[in-house]
Parts: sequence; structure tokens; C-alpha cells
Amino acid sequence: MSIGYVCEPRDSITLILSKFWTPIGVTTAQDSVRKLVRESGKKRGDQSMFVLDKHCNIKNWDQWVESSHDELYDNQPYMRSKHHRFPVPTIILTTAKWTYNCKRKPTLRYMYKRYRGVCQICGEHKPLADMSVEHIFPKSLHGTNDDYNLTLTCKPCNHTRGNIFPFFSENGEPLEPLPQLPFLHVFGSYREEWKTYFVAKLD
Repeated sequence: MSIGYVCEPRDSITLILSKFWTPIGVTTAQDSVRKLVRESGKKRGDQSMFVLDKHCNIKNWDQWVESSHDELYDNQPYMRSKHHRFPVPTIILTTAKWTYNCKRKPTLRYMYKRYRGVCQICGEHKPLADMSVEHIFPKSLHGTNDDYNLTLTCKPCNHTRGNIFPFFSENGEPLEPLPQLPFLHVFGSYREEWKTYFVAKLD
């Protein structure tokens, strides 16, 4: 029998998988529930978000809240409404198109947290005020704001690098984004059941 706990609405505990069953993000308990409840009013064929239970069965919201204890995860999170307690999905499968907003570059504060304040060229940890968001394929050469084209560098390294491409760090490594699933670095934690969906082992 799964033993659960009551989570906070803003707890980031739901992994979002694409229609190819690959991780594309993490969202909060409240956001995941809101998305699924909104979908529950649609016909099954029109729904684009589903929950995966412990046995990888695909369920809509109504089926999920009726799940037996055997179908819930270990350490299953719950949320409370005024009169009920219901399980929060920790893995969502979406068939909807999911893309990054490429027109707007992520904030420096977000990138600083994602890269833990370390310049990706010199390898030094520096204060936020000394850092900048760097385009791996330079913007002057028509590089985009896509997630895979951005990294974090300190201002002196950014200035030295200019628009050289490819550019190599002091260790001889090419300048490149974090390996897969950078959002885990932002949230700093993951749930045990997520491991199945990662190519690299999560430690």
C-alpha cells in the first residue's frame, strides 16, 4: 500500500513527458491538476494530457482520482480541497505540441540558477552581477534564443569570446549547453519514478 503525504500546491513534483515519452519539463502540483481537470471536460479523443500511474497505464483525470492504492506511487503526494483529498500526478504524458518560447531569451537569474553561478568558459563561480547569458552559436551570426543555444558565462569571458564559433573553454571543452534535462538543475530534486524516463542515470 502506498503511503502518501499532503504536498503544497507550489511543490514542483510533476514530470511532463512528450508524446514520445521523453521528459520536457517539470511543473507544480497545482498546475498539473489544473491542466488535467481542464482536459476532463473534453471527449477522450480530444484530450491531450494524461496521467501515468505506477504501472505506466495512461489515465485521464477521472480515472486517476479513482486509482487504487496499488496503482499509486510510493510516497504518493496528495492535495486537499475543502472536502476531499486526491492524489497529485507525478508524471503527465502530453500529446500537445510543446515548444520553448524562442523569441524571448531566459532571464539571467534563471540561467545563473541553472548553471549554479559557474562560468562555462573559465569554470569560476562568480556573483550574478558579473555574469551574462551567452549564445553558443553567436547571435551576430543569426544564432537563436533556443534553449540548446544558450549558456552562462562571466562578462570578461563573454567579451574575450566575441563571436568566435566554435569556442573552447580553458579545459579544451567546446562551449555547449548543459546536458539533457536542464530543468532538474533548477529544481534540484527528482522523484524516484522519474528515473525510468531518463537516458542518463540520475544520482
